[in-house]
Amino acid sequence: PVKVDGKEEMWTLEKLKQSAAGQAAINKRFQEAAEVRKHLEQQAAALQQQQQQMVQLYQQTQDAGVQAPVPPSRELFEKDPIGFMESKLQYDEDKANYDQRMYQVKMMQQQTSAQQEQAHQAYLQEQVEILTQHIPEIADPEKGGRLKGDIMQAGIDYGFTAEEMANVSDARYVRALNDARKYRQLIANRKQAQQKGSNARPVVKAGAKRTTESQVASRKKAQTRLQNTGSIDDALGLILNS
Repeated sequence: PVKVDGKEEMWTLEKLKQSAAGQAAINKRFQEAAEVRKHLEQQAAALQQQQQQMVQLYQQTQDAGVQAPVPPSRELFEKDPIGFMESKLQYDEDKANYDQRMYQVKMMQQQTSAQQEQAHQAYLQEQVEILTQHIPEIADPEKGGRLKGDIMQAGIDYGFTAEEMANVSDARYVRALNDARKYRQLIANRKQAQQKGSNARPVVKAGAKRTTESQVASRKKAQTRLQNTGSIDDALGLILNS
């Protein structure tokens, strides 16, 4: 006996094994997602610190009024050679300080850009993990390509451009579009079934209203499969078989 949502059910040993294996797989996915999220948070903290340092350095440069120094002119050399040499020495010193400051700013910008890219890649990896948890078949080498194409087409049907769909990186949007795709397919299948039923010639026999044993068995199997998996696909299959 096993309690499910407060109700006691009788489960076989095989069913208990399947449930335990499924729970273990789910726990592993959650652990992997937690590790990815931790790495992403570390990258975000480092990026924020780097940005603050760059802002401080830029502010210091602005407050100090740092500008590119101007070398002494030839006119000064002709009028005052000694003054020219003094100005040239000061220019060389100022130019070295200016170049050093600009080099620091440039290096900070490069480091910030690199950390932004790392943070973005970590975010994409996290979204892929989330997506494969909810839509495992999207990672299947055989089914994944077609499924991605169907999801993209569903987005285009709702008014998104192909470029917008190609740039979607949030797993929530992909899941929502996948549900919308399934719903549209369900409606299309119903219309097709209704159209076939209206075109078919009805044949009525005595006792035809009674459901056959094979149909009852098929529906029970579908119900059991839905209870075991909780899958949207199995739920849609049960609705269609109704």
